[in-house]
Amino acid sequence: MGSKPSSLADEVAIIVEQVDKVMGMVFWCPLYWESIELLAKDEVSRAIFYGLTEGCKLDYLKYKTKASMVPEMTRFYS
Repeated sequence: MGSKPSSLADEVAIIVEQVDKVMGMVFWCPLYWESIELLAKDEVSRAIFYGLTEGCKLDYLKYKTKASMVPEMTRFYS
């Protein structure tokens, strides 16, 4: 068994890394951001996500968030 992350920031960094690896994910679209928020807030959803096969992860995130995969044209971060 792996060790637990030492902080919330460490856990979120792991979540971002895992969302970045999802096959078919469109980066910086609403689905991307909603997925990170969902997995950071909901431990059960995070456990389900980690347990799914790679081919199912994108469908699960779409189902749970109902967010769009259309990239946004404006960036709200710098």
